[in-house]
Amino acid sequence: MKIGIPRALIYWKKPFFWETFFKELGFEVLLSPETNKEIVEMGVKVADPETCFSDKVYWGHLLWLDGKVDLIFVPRLKSNEDKLEYCPKFFGLPDLAKILVKTPILTETFDPRKEKTEKTFKKLGKKLKKDNREIKKALEIAFLKEKELREKETREFFKKIHSEKQKIILISHPYNLYDEYVNLRVKEKLEKLGAEPIFIDKVSISVNQRSNQRESAATIKFHWEFGREIMEKI
Repeated sequence: MKIGIPRALIYWKKPFFWETFFKELGFEVLLSPETNKEIVEMGVKVADPETCFSDKVYWGHLLWLDGKVDLIFVPRLKSNEDKLEYCPKFFGLPDLAKILVKTPILTETFDPRKEKTEKTFKKLGKKLKKDNREIKKALEIAFLKEKELREKETREFFKKIHSEKQKIILISHPYNLYDEYVNLRVKEKLEKLGAEPIFIDKVSISVNQRSNQRESAATIKFHWEFGREIMEKI
């Protein structure tokens, strides 16, 4: 069985994590290609003019996968482990996806306020007819790969921060920062100018700093998950 994952929007929240999880469960995974003009145009054609551009890009990736896989994975993200909500546009993605494409949508609601994440993963794995042992093993490997990636990124951050080049922090949501078509290749352009661009989510802070920043961010009473993440780093 082949599972498709749109390379847009929520994908960039945990890149490679979902791909690893499904592969470890024994499935073939197909990622849609990097965003290009064709994909954007496909999304724009089916979207309401008022729809945010990142959603339009996501629909384009979804349509590109339609008919090429057995299932398309579209999770419903409602809150994170700190019980902060994601933007409402994430809530309805699976419902809209079912309307847009003929390929069956694989989904599950991730909302730690109501259910432990591990239980949600088990429910997702059960839909794919996998037992608890297989699900647990795949999840452990996916989390390990993600941890290794974060550690590598931390090393790269400290290398960049000690560079003699002018350092510029780029602040935005992951689905804007990592999609080169969406951000107009701003990272590449800054590098050509001799600067050292650093994405805000790559800024590494210590446990104590994180605690202090969270206390500071908490006084602002953030409701949205992405907003609080950015403010912690600032």
